[in-house]
Amino acid sequence: MNRRQLLRTTGLGLVGSTVARPSALHSSPADTKADAKALDLGDYEPKSMLHVPSTRTDRARFPVIDIHTHISWSTKIVNGVSLAPERDYIG
Repeated sequence: MNRRQLLRTTGLGLVGSTVARPSALHSSPADTKADAKALDLGDYEPKSMLHVPSTRTDRARFPVIDIHTHISWSTKIVNGVSLAPERDYIG
């Protein structure tokens, strides 16, 4: 079986199963509990699902001063004024 035949039979199987069970795809609003009450933004309290160990660092072991630059220029300049938000970078 080549790829085209495999995709055709898989697609026909999916379409056939959808036609056979239309009620599963189109549920009425009375069946869903989410429509019963809208959630206000002030009531939204998400629970974090990320649980990783943390290490508290009060201060760095060695003092560091970050001095770096991004050498770039605007893609469109007229009389020394940048006219485009797009940037060209070296490298």
